[in-house]
Amino acid sequence: ADSPSHFFIGRGTGHPVALEGALKFKEITYEHAEGFAAGELKHGPLALVTAETPVFAVLSGDYDEKTYGNMEEVKSRGAPVVALTDAPESVSRVTDDVIAMPETHEDLKSLLANVQLQLLSYHAASLRGGSPRRRLSLARRSVRRSVSGRLTLRRPGSASFA
Repeated sequence: ADSPSHFFIGRGTGHPVALEGALKFKEITYEHAEGFAAGELKHGPLALVTAETPVFAVLSGDYDEKTYGNMEEVKSRGAPVVALTDAPESVSRVTDDVIAMPETHEDLKSLLANVQLQLLSYHAASLRGGSPRRRLSLARRSVRRSVSGRLTLRRPGSASFA
């Protein structure tokens, strides 16, 4: 469904994954997405959550119980909650859907979650009719340091662009 915003939350090692997931979603789908530390949700971002704001919760093993509380708060506002976890049965009461990850060592969960969020972004863009391979607003540029030490910016098609 079309949404004005998409929120990604995580705690511990899940926090940087949530930030990266939001960035990839924004870059590939051209829709608004923000990543937040789950513990900071009450300090501003929660006020923006509506029934049209999907919230993706990255559960990385550390601090999952605390993140369940955040998921319950978001759900009480009517927002759809999607959890990324290797223990789907543990989140069934606080989530609308699960992106299941294989069980693995806790140190590898963040890596797997990153891949899952990249795939989510890819498929979301494809479903909306966009091409995830074609990024409209990113221009290829090259920054080089000249012999004098000054930085020069060259665009594709310029004589010395390589």
